[in-house]
Amino acid sequence: MPPTSFIAHQMPGRTRIRIPAMRRNEAYFQNVQKALQECNGGAGVETNPLSASVLVYHFSSLEEIKEFAEGRNLFLIEAKPEPSKALPSERISARLKSLDQRIMAITGGMLDGQAAALGPVACGG
Repeated sequence: MPPTSFIAHQMPGRTRIRIPAMRRNEAYFQNVQKALQECNGGAGVETNPLSASVLVYHFSSLEEIKEFAEGRNLFLIEAKPEPSKALPSERISARLKSLDQRIMAITGGMLDGQAAALGPVACGG
């Protein structure tokens, strides 16, 4: 089953598609670029594995490109994901908790996020 994607930005003749599940997969994005260059409605393709994006320059409808990509199992275009309904403070708190857990795991429980943020502490008098 091909990965899902969403349209990140669109204007006449140009559409940016994001495929988050394939982020950093260079071979996948090279394959997508090569395949989309064969689409009759396309005028050019740029991919970026680091940002998980495909920029398609086209003179045909997006529907034609969508059908081409889906027909070759490159990706499925779905609706753009809804932004998180969580408050900014809740999102920040969740990320800090995750960071704290990773620091604890890396240091074998000897250091947590707060201690890492404080840096080395001088002892003595």
